[in-house]
Amino acid sequence: MRPDMVSTFREVLGLWPSLRDFASEVDAPLVSARKWHQRDSIPPEFWIQVSEAAQRRGYDGITVELLTRLRAAQPEGGPRQPEAEPPGELQEAS
Repeated sequence: MRPDMVSTFREVLGLWPSLRDFASEVDAPLVSARKWHQRDSIPPEFWIQVSEAAQRRGYDGITVELLTRLRAAQPEGGPRQPEAEPPGELQEAS
């Protein structure tokens, strides 16, 4: 997926090779990154780290502004309900 084509937080997370890589680069616990994927949400206090990590990877379209738009586009009441399990390639053993 190209960074300019993302429309959900899950798609942002999916740009990284793994949730472990993502968590490491934004200095977040892996268990948190997994929950964010399940909830299709990234807490605002991590948006700057996400944007900076994305820039380092060359994902120029992943900005705080984009993350703000993604949050605004979510249904009223906040993030979506968790999915049962993330896709196989996103699951990693702790």
